[in-house]
Amino acid sequence: MKIDRNLLHRYQQKQCSQEERALIDSWIDSLADGSPEINDDLLLARLASLDERVEASLGVRPIKKQKKWAVAASILIPILLFGGYYANQYLAAKRLTELAAIESPNWTKSVIVMENNQEINIDSIRIGDTLHVGKYSLVKHSNGEIQYVNLPQDDAPIFNRLTTMTGGISSIVLADGSKVWLNAGSELRYPIKFDKSSREVELIGEAYFEVAKQEIAGERIPFYVRNAKKTISVLGTKFNANFYDEPEIALLEGKIALSKTAAQTEAQGLTYQETLLPNDVYSRGKIQSSTDIKRYVYWKNGYFNLNDVKLATLVKRMEEWYNIPIVMDEALGNEVLIGRISRSKKIKEILDLISIALPASYDYKNGIIYLKFEKQK
Repeated sequence: MKIDRNLLHRYQQKQCSQEERALIDSWIDSLADGSPEINDDLLLARLASLDERVEASLGVRPIKKQKKWAVAASILIPILLFGGYYANQYLAAKRLTELAAIESPNWTKSVIVMENNQEINIDSIRIGDTLHVGKYSLVKHSNGEIQYVNLPQDDAPIFNRLTTMTGGISSIVLADGSKVWLNAGSELRYPIKFDKSSREVELIGEAYFEVAKQEIAGERIPFYVRNAKKTISVLGTKFNANFYDEPEIALLEGKIALSKTAAQTEAQGLTYQETLLPNDVYSRGKIQSSTDIKRYVYWKNGYFNLNDVKLATLVKRMEEWYNIPIVMDEALGNEVLIGRISRSKKIKEILDLISIALPASYDYKNGIIYLKFEKQK
């Protein structure tokens, strides 16, 4: 059935007779959605028809369009607000569930880069296995330490690099028996066999050293840890060297000296004018004694150190360990906690502790953690 266009417009303007209105109502009800006869005019007619039917069923007088919109808004806006609130709550809960599923790393995530730039994934070497690589071999001990065996007899220096990724810790026994633990995001460059008169390694990042004493003809052979910012001269001792940012060196046993000149080697005039004794810490250009020296090696034993550590520094360590970016409000950066937290915890557990101890809250969006300052009420 075809309906005249002018009749539809008169219907919309409520200028039809009762017979015409009944005809159009019957026509509208008979049409199915998607009919080729449906167009803008029909939609307008349907709206007008709906208005009249609602008014008739409720027994109310027609109201102006502005009032109709006001009534609709008074119903719709609360629905949208409550719907948006619950949708946001659902999404926030979902994000935190995703965050709670992120586990602490449980492998070394370290590689040895050989002299030919070939990489050996330490996690791929099983405990007790011996890996033969060219002129020498690598063995992985029961405690996870890597050690070189079957070293070549020639004196040609061969340098390797031990590199730990974010979320990794590795340990190695050097050719002289010295042991090194390498923290996350760090690199140690070393010879697989030391020179007879000197022992030198290069460090980027952080490492804990237990340097073996070594002598030739009654004279101790020095051990040097070199970095672009400082060189550490060692005879036989236990110390932690942190070169992530500004140098921080903590001495547990023995005696070490720190360089104070810009020269690269002793032959170029490198001198040592700062000496550390047990329990001394070099930090921010000064040497001070510590009553809790072991906290500087908490990381080696699987903990984050919190004592006298600003939250900004802790957040950096958490980023390096969990490999997750954290955006923090500047107002929280100088906050300080006490104690230590196990690095085996999930990152959400640590964030929960921070939000309890400090005026802070957190959220997780698009793979980024947001740590926010909360004003005290």
